[in-house]
Amino acid sequence: MENVALIKQYHQKASRKEAQNIVLQYLKKLNLEHIAHVRNPNLSEEERFCGMLLRAAMVQSGVVLIYRPFMLLPARINATFIYNILKNIDDLYTQCFIFDFLWNKYRYGMNDVKEF
Repeated sequence: MENVALIKQYHQKASRKEAQNIVLQYLKKLNLEHIAHVRNPNLSEEERFCGMLLRAAMVQSGVVLIYRPFMLLPARINATFIYNILKNIDDLYTQCFIFDFLWNKYRYGMNDVKEF
């Protein structure tokens, strides 16, 4: 939680307590409040992904870039988990882009994507 809260502290001059309360609020939205004080090596792949995503989204009016998410979430067969997390924190970011290889298009529910 402290790692994620640092973003709010640095960019928005939030106090430590205020920033941690904001992070805890979003962890609760994701049903992950139990990971608030857990160290990174002790997190599951999904928990680690959510922490990384929250940290990226903490920059006010930020744009989130997710590059090859299935490298971080190899057990996931589709992007439903990612979409649900993004939906739960959509008030934190202005845009989100997911970059992945074309051969993973089926994981995103896209079968008619063309190369460019």
